[in-house]
Amino acid sequence: MATLATALAVAAAGLGGVESSAVRELTPGQLAGQRVVSGFQGLTPPPDLLRRIRRGKVGGVILFGHNVAS
Repeated sequence: MATLATALAVAAAGLGGVESSAVRELTPGQLAGQRVVSGFQGLTPPPDLLRRIRRGKVGGVILFGHNVAS
């Protein structure tokens, strides 16, 4: 779960309400990806999801009960 939180924080860095230089540097695919919210099965996010988060292709992840052990 800590890996997911870290990946989300890295992916979202610089994407606050004010356009920053980080936002201006995003590719069109990354800008589109910031509007994508994903989910996953199980307690551990799959490597492909983490990879898409790091690349800026996913802007958020929804956690459900089946994603949390306690």
